[in-house]
Amino acid sequence: MKYKTRAILLAFFLGGIGVHQFYLRNYIKFIFYSVFFWTLIPAAVSLIDMFLLGKMTQEKFDDKYNNGQISSFELGFGNAGKLKRLMRYFDEYPHATERSIAFMKKTFPAVNQQNQRFYWKRELNCT
Repeated sequence: MKYKTRAILLAFFLGGIGVHQFYLRNYIKFIFYSVFFWTLIPAAVSLIDMFLLGKMTQEKFDDKYNNGQISSFELGFGNAGKLKRLMRYFDEYPHATERSIAFMKKTFPAVNQQNQRFYWKRELNCT
């Protein structure tokens, strides 16, 4: 699992030798950064990489570097993270009780109205 913040910090502090590219498993770019570090061109390019990584949304970053997996950073904050954790729980334990579904509806009333498809899918699996 790769973290966006860590990649940005590596690009800022060690980007001139391409450590952020190695971290993101762009090995060809890492070799070019390492070979030409003495020209200081990779240092300038790494600053551009840093801004591009910072501008990239978390979803795009996860799709590109984490094969679409949800990062633990995203799971840890806000109702969206709680909802995704609960959704993952229901995927792992399809025999969840009606009490669990009631708790979920009570905890996320606004999300319940917006994303009915998640709840209907879960309720059908929990009989």
